[in-house]
Amino acid sequence: MKLALFQIDTVIGDIKGNKEKIITGYRKAVKDKADLVVFPELALLGYPSLDLVEKKEFRDTVNIAAHEIAAQTNAVGLLFGSLTEEDDVVGTNLFNSALLCYEGKIQFVQHKTLIPNYDVFDEMRYFESARDVFVHEFKGEKLGISICEDIWNDKDYWKKRLYSNDPVERLLDKKATFLINISASPYSYGKRKARLEMLSALTEKDKIGLAYVCNVGAQTDLIFDGASMCFDIAGNLIQLGKNFDEDYILYDTDKKY
Repeated sequence: MKLALFQIDTVIGDIKGNKEKIITGYRKAVKDKADLVVFPELALLGYPSLDLVEKKEFRDTVNIAAHEIAAQTNAVGLLFGSLTEEDDVVGTNLFNSALLCYEGKIQFVQHKTLIPNYDVFDEMRYFESARDVFVHEFKGEKLGISICEDIWNDKDYWKKRLYSNDPVERLLDKKATFLINISASPYSYGKRKARLEMLSALTEKDKIGLAYVCNVGAQTDLIFDGASMCFDIAGNLIQLGKNFDEDYILYDTDKKY
């Protein structure tokens, strides 16, 4: 499977601009014969969107834009982060979600499971946790899709974990054959090295490939460094995105590097 990863600089609340960036990137990747095009966490509305998500008009605009993006797709998949809403749960009813689109529709949605509420994060104020995780069969792969924090809880890597639940472990239990993590991971000193070591250890241990795509730019008081990465089943780093700059990465999972 040939993946196209876009680490982009989104703007909080600029749904029209972010939507156009996603569609433009998708069309470029289609011309490059990609099978699946991947954008970061909450790419459609910007991260962190904070109290904007509490406004119904904003949520409705996001929902309309998500379906407009999906309508532009053909057989090539498009995965991007967005906000979704449900009416039958107690709490905010809002989810930080990954939307997989192809053939003109949103075909699969995976909500974020681990909702951080420490340091610079205050996602619990806005989002509910996914009730379960699922794999999705696409182009001969069983995709295990996770969102940012979901991949930071491996019991064999971390001596002390923040959560009892490991969404990636559950995806592997459900026979995922390739992992994708869409992220908006803020920069801090030493984090890039820790991130690389953690993802390398995970892919080597579980003998599974991984594509990790992170956004770039500065929003509110956060800085995002990009450095998107692709790993093979031996834990080798195959592709590395630019630091603090937008980038476009192609990774063929069937190619020997």
